[in-house]
Amino acid sequence: MPLLESFFMKQEAESASYKPSSCPIYVSASHLKRFRYCAYGFISQCITLVDPLSAHNAFADITLWKCEKDTQTGLHAFLLLKQLNQVKYIKFEGSEVLPPSTGPIFPSFGMLKHLELGLVAGEILLGILLKSPILKTLILKGLKSKFDKELFSSADVPECLQNTLEVVKFGEVHGLEHELWLAKFVMENGLVLKRMSFSVPSWLGNFNVIEEFKEKLFSFKKPFSFAFVEFSSLRGVR
Repeated sequence: MPLLESFFMKQEAESASYKPSSCPIYVSASHLKRFRYCAYGFISQCITLVDPLSAHNAFADITLWKCEKDTQTGLHAFLLLKQLNQVKYIKFEGSEVLPPSTGPIFPSFGMLKHLELGLVAGEILLGILLKSPILKTLILKGLKSKFDKELFSSADVPECLQNTLEVVKFGEVHGLEHELWLAKFVMENGLVLKRMSFSVPSWLGNFNVIEEFKEKLFSFKKPFSFAFVEFSSLRGVR
């Protein structure tokens, strides 16, 4: 399919007795501009780009839902990401299918400028950031779970934080300690940061927790001089 520009595949498990095919899928296209893949349940099939460079500068949109009975999901998701290492834009919902051990072995996303993640584990997030040297925008729906604060306090600083990362958006902030540690890591190392924003869920009633979160956040040292740091909630943007 030499002229194909947009690829979209949706894979859905219809019942508990559904048995997915193990037949591999090969995508042969020379000028992909958009690659979209959605899987609900199983990802037993290995998707292979015949020429990974065909996705050069493309938009990749991946939505995955984990199935506890399927042990191949994480592996195939990781292999798919490895082939998309030349894209400029990644939107990845469902990174929880990836085991934390894959974080350190991610390929280099040398062209990636925009990264949007759903709920993500700290190890996976750090692994991607360390391999994305020219990232400019990072959008996070939220952190999947608590992580050891030493994960970020002792980690190498990603190159993008020092040279290119300008916008960081945190979604669904609850004022928890691990959220604060990640924000601290970004704030103290973001040398070219221009905007940093936090969204508070509308159902979160304890605004005292968020006020304390803000006080601690603004007490950290800031290497930047002109960045906007804002919070959005039911009471508007501050």
